[in-house]
Amino acid sequence: LAENPIQSLPPDLKRLTNITELQIKITELSSVRNSGADVEDSGPKLPPQEIILRGEDAILSYAGKLRDGGLTGKLDLGDLGLRSLPSAVLQLTTLVSLRLDNNRLKNLPDELSQLHNLKALSLEGCSRLTALPIKMGRLTNLTKLHVGGVPLVTPPNVVMRWEVEDVMDYLARYDEAGSNGILDLIDIGLTAVPMETFVLTNLKELNLCGNKISELPPEFAKLSGLEQLNLAENNLQALPLSLVHFTRLQAFDIATNGLSKLPPVVCMLSSLSELHCGGNKFTTLPPKLGTLDGLVELDLGKSNLRTPPSEVVSKGTASILEYLARMYDSKASMTLDLSGMAIQSMPLDEIETTNLTRLSLSNNLLKNLPYEVTDMTSLTELWIDRNHLDVLPSVIGTLSGLRALNLDHNNLHTLPVSIGDLCNLQVMHAAHNDLHSIPESIGDLTSLTDLRLDNNQLLLLPIDLGALTSLTMITLHDNPLRSPPKEVVERGEKETIYYLYMYTQSRKTRELDLSFLKLSEFPDQVLELQDLQRLTLKDNNIINMSPNIGKMNKVTELHLQRNQMLTLPEELGRLNAMTTLE
Repeated sequence: LAENPIQSLPPDLKRLTNITELQIKITELSSVRNSGADVEDSGPKLPPQEIILRGEDAILSYAGKLRDGGLTGKLDLGDLGLRSLPSAVLQLTTLVSLRLDNNRLKNLPDELSQLHNLKALSLEGCSRLTALPIKMGRLTNLTKLHVGGVPLVTPPNVVMRWEVEDVMDYLARYDEAGSNGILDLIDIGLTAVPMETFVLTNLKELNLCGNKISELPPEFAKLSGLEQLNLAENNLQALPLSLVHFTRLQAFDIATNGLSKLPPVVCMLSSLSELHCGGNKFTTLPPKLGTLDGLVELDLGKSNLRTPPSEVVSKGTASILEYLARMYDSKASMTLDLSGMAIQSMPLDEIETTNLTRLSLSNNLLKNLPYEVTDMTSLTELWIDRNHLDVLPSVIGTLSGLRALNLDHNNLHTLPVSIGDLCNLQVMHAAHNDLHSIPESIGDLTSLTDLRLDNNQLLLLPIDLGALTSLTMITLHDNPLRSPPKEVVERGEKETIYYLYMYTQSRKTRELDLSFLKLSEFPDQVLELQDLQRLTLKDNNIINMSPNIGKMNKVTELHLQRNQMLTLPEELGRLNAMTTLE
């Protein structure tokens, strides 16, 4: 109606409550023109539509309030139904008090911060207002802020309970973060990440330590440019997968939360160089964490970890990551190499072990074979040399697929009978131990080609060792062997095995020929052959015959010529089956 010479407005105009725009020349209204009110038909001095719809009296009252506010520094625009703050108000930079109660305001402009002299601001009853502008933090003189009945989300309720100066400081932190990229919200009682945070998409550092935050909302993904993030001492139970997009994150602190396991997404933070995660509930670290090549500081605090074991953790970040990396690599290679890690135990909670084919635990501090090994039913190689084992459990026999077993440099006193169940074993090293005996079941290892038994305390080699006809390498030196006799042992390992082979063959032929071996004593191992019928010991240097020969009651032939015997034991007379004695 702007081109019409309207001089007055009907009182019922205010009943048209849906009108949001009314175009008339208010300066032509007779009452306005006659009053000389400081208003215009456009620009800042144009009264808001809500005022115009109320009629000339409202227009004149509004103009008068602005005039008086400019003079007194106090402006009351309450109860006017305002939908927005008139721009004319923002030009009154001398204002010290502003009342906007019971209006229909949905937001306040950032330019409100221009009223730097403002000391009191009342917004009570503005039920549509949900946020205070961040730049309000620049109102450093504000000491009174009334927001009763205002459903504010920004700042959160916990902040609005503070003193006004502290609320302004909170907003100022966000205002400064918009320019310097650093936001510090440490220990202020937050139960959720404030929504105003997600506007700061260029944020570089965010510190939310010491609050009560229980989850990160989907909007947190907007902060993917963060380089430092501190979420320590909160109530987090999990982390969102969206963190995988935080490709610039270098320092991450999630210590002292309620995490039951280290979220896998942490292992995907490729730029991470510093991680603090102690004081949570998890007892294992995921092996994939070992793939973060740039991680130089891993702080586990007071974590009660099983994996990696404490002896690895105590050595620091590099050792932990190496341990985890080896575990991770085992998935693809089916080989787990934990040698030289100084471990005393081997918890393997985080990897699948049933498919492992090779396990190396060499050069550690193990006192027992880890029970986890017995679950590795696909193992073909087990290296556990250079540890402190004093017992090899009988369950070792369940690893029937083993082809190589290295037990060198331990403290073993014996080997279990079940060692004979390793029917596919080709290589067995048990040198440099404290072995006093070898079980007869070793003779069942018919596939064995390499056997190392040197540097032990062996007194007797079982006859069954002679059944290992596939042997191409055997070491027996540095043992106090009595049987086989030293004259045989001095001829070398191959001759020794052949000597025992003759014994094993005699079980079939019932004949044993030990001639020309330069034996100085009767070989007591012969007494184990109770079914022997023909025994030849000629051309040796035997001085005395064992009286136990009398127990071999199936012997029919005994050949002893060309030895050094002066007498024969009277027990020889018990051999009733004997028909030939030379």
